Amino acid sequence: MEKDDEKRTRQLRIQLKPKEYNQINEQFKKTTCQHLSDYTRKILLNKKITIYHRNQSLDEFMEEMILLRKELNAIGINLNQLMKRQTLVRVETENKFQTELVQLLQRSLLVKTEEIKTRINQFADQWFQK
Repeated sequence: MEKDDEKRTRQLRIQLKPKEYNQINEQFKKTTCQHLSDYTRKILLNKKITIYHRNQSLDEFMEEMILLRKELNAIGINLNQLMKRQTLVRVETENKFQTELVQLLQRSLLVKTEEIKTRINQFADQWFQK
């Protein structure tokens, strides 16, 4: 908490055009400042301002990884269900069918895993070039 002698008691009022206000507000939103008043105070006093920086290539990579994660989860759920069913079913013909389904899902899982490895390698190559 601030001491009494450190309280802000002075006000500075300025008039802005809507366009000017919007421009300042947009710049403020890109910073770590909690309040517009903090941001403008730092600007006026030439203090350091921390700005958020978005890495577009990382955003694209994360979008792809999220989609792949969903696909892998779906494959994993199917594989889990088949494994549970296979332990319950004793009939020879259905057991053979279940085994083929498990193998199919395993192949799907391997394909997706390779796709993930490829995208990670591409991202790493792109990242290290910068």
